[in-house]
Amino acid sequence: KNAISIIFGLALCFAGGAYLTVFAAIEGFRKMGWERAYKDIMILYDAAKEVVVASETDDDQDEDRDGIADVDQISPDALLKRKMAVAMKAIKEPWIVQDAIGSLWSAYLA
Repeated sequence: KNAISIIFGLALCFAGGAYLTVFAAIEGFRKMGWERAYKDIMILYDAAKEVVVASETDDDQDEDRDGIADVDQISPDALLKRKMAVAMKAIKEPWIVQDAIGSLWSAYLA
């Protein structure tokens, strides 16, 4: 949270003539939607950690037992499909991730 406060302060320092407008917009967001946005960011962060762990596990697999990892032997298109499948399997509650993304998108548009 301290890093976000620092970024907020820097943004205000360099806002120039729009200082009051930027201040009002950021303060309004902090009062009305910050808590929800922070929870949503943490949901996405936790989901991303799960995907990274699953991807690293997938990187080590050698199903044909030839001594070379399977991800090093497939085409980029096949690798993309494989990693997307790994990511989708790693996220245990996709509806929560979907709600978090939707909420953050709404906050961004507001």
